[in-house]
Amino acid sequence: MLRRKSEEMKMHIEKGRVVSWGRGEYVVNCIRGSLWITWPGSGDIILRDGDELAVRQQGKLCVTSLNNAFVQIQRKAILPCLKDLPRIAAEKLFKSILNYAKDGENNSAFGESVHSIIR
Repeated sequence: MLRRKSEEMKMHIEKGRVVSWGRGEYVVNCIRGSLWITWPGSGDIILRDGDELAVRQQGKLCVTSLNNAFVQIQRKAILPCLKDLPRIAAEKLFKSILNYAKDGENNSAFGESVHSIIR
């Protein structure tokens, strides 16, 4: 079973300051003040005293304080989407090929374990 890292934070955000976080599940609770919240593919959302927003997103969540605000944020990190896995695998393969080209023919792109199998 996969565990997701969870964190909770309370913070004061000064007027005009922007705070952002990456991919994850968020619960944003505006305890005091006003917040402008946006993320890729969303419309703009305004939270005021006591308002709460729960969102799961793959992009960056941006929170801007419209006046001095006090906010509580709960975040659960989420694993990359399945659509990201081929890109991640391709990047690792590309790095291995570059390392092989740089280190010469004596070293395998797949590590020493492959050499011990074929010897």
